[in-house]
Parts: sequence; C-alpha cells; structure tokens
Amino acid sequence: MRPHSSDSPGSPGVAMIDGGADCSRLALQAGVPLVPREDPGEHDLLLEMAEGRLSLRNIGDKPGTGIRVDFRDPSLPSRAELLKQPLVRSMGPVDGRLVDATAGLGGDSFLLAVAGWSVLCIERDAIVASLLADGIERADKDPAIAGKLRGGLVSRHGDSIELLEAIEPVEVIYIDPMYPRDSSSTIGTKQMRLLRRLVGDDVDGPVLLERARNRATSRVVVKRPPKAEPLGDGRVGSVAGKLARFDIHVPIG
Repeated sequence: MRPHSSDSPGSPGVAMIDGGADCSRLALQAGVPLVPREDPGEHDLLLEMAEGRLSLRNIGDKPGTGIRVDFRDPSLPSRAELLKQPLVRSMGPVDGRLVDATAGLGGDSFLLAVAGWSVLCIERDAIVASLLADGIERADKDPAIAGKLRGGLVSRHGDSIELLEAIEPVEVIYIDPMYPRDSSSTIGTKQMRLLRRLVGDDVDGPVLLERARNRATSRVVVKRPPKAEPLGDGRVGSVAGKLARFDIHVPIG
C-alpha cells in the first residue's frame, strides 16, 4: 500500500484518540496527532484503543466498531487444509523465509506463517503498519495463536522497494497490490473500503515486482484479479483461486 499523507489532496485526516501513555506512543508511531475524545476536530478517521486493541474508524462511527488486526479465528483451516489453498500452493514447497512486501493488515501473512513459512511483513503506510504491529504483538502473547505460527511472523514499517535492498535475499517474495477501483476484484467489505479511503491504489507495483525479482531466490508471487494482465515480466505460471489469481514470476539472475 502506498504511504498515507494527510497533506495529499483528497487524503483523509487521521488522528489518535488520547487515552494515556500507550496512545501517545502509538500516535507518534503512526505519525498522527493526539486529540481528546470529546473534541477530535476536523479529522476524518480516528485511531483508538478499544478493548485493548488498536482500531481505525470513520469519525461518525461508534467507538469500538473500527477495523483492527485480530488473528483469533475459530474457522481457521488446519495446516493440512491450508497447504491445499491456492495462496499457499503458489509459494511452492514450504521451506524457509518469505517476505510479504505489501502486507496490509496481514491476513495472507498470517496464513502463510501458519502454513510454516517464516514471514516478514513489510507495510509502508504508517497507520496500517501500526494496526498490523498491534495485532502481531497481541498474537505473540496469546498461546493459542502463537502456537499455530510455525514459522514465525514479524512486521516492519517501510517501503519494500527500499527495504528489499537492505535485507538478505529470501526464498519467496509475495506482492498483493491494492487493485484499481474498476478492477474485477472484490472491495465491498468495510475493511477494504476504509483501507482504500486511507491509502488509495498502488501505482508502483511493476517497480516493486522488478525489485523483488532481483531479491528472491526461488520465486515472486503476485496476487491479481482473475482476468487482469500480469503485473510485469517473468511470469512462468499461475495458481487460480475463486476470487484471485496468483502469478508466479522467476527471479532475475
């Protein structure tokens, strides 16, 4: 996801509801002002701590109804079932380290970690990265969730185009760009509508793919709408799902 900027035309203003020292730290981490709950000002979106979890909501929504990262899911498939899913199959044999270069709220990263990959999530929007880091921190403290993360799951805030040059090459790099509005992808959920309002579309996906192909040792996997053109060069195959296609690109060199 491209980084959010409240100074950009059309970008929503975001603030953090004051609720103590943790909120001050989170506001600094997310790069947003701290405001009193009674008078949030003219901001469009609000970050808040609700029931011990960081969440983001529209200013007109009720407290506690925002989007958050919560990996507690009683319907989570078993590892054996996960290994049959298109997302996991497209990554190849589970063996080693994987970078999710466009992590968002970490849903795919979590599934890949449960499947057995050691996953580094990179998210360049500071607000989304804060939500993700909060969810992973809580997951690490919950034995029921942490016990399922066979390979481990960590997050890092930054731009993957730059960070991929700073880390050691990894076996697999996964890219899931924010699709344009008129694509065939489904964006109807509250979560996706709010994320789109915050960060908009990714416009540098081809550049990221090229960088990823220079840093992956096994493959780069790109999530695409079913009928979309490949994001760039080097595609050698794909794994089809019901709502998305996972294109497999070979590394360069």
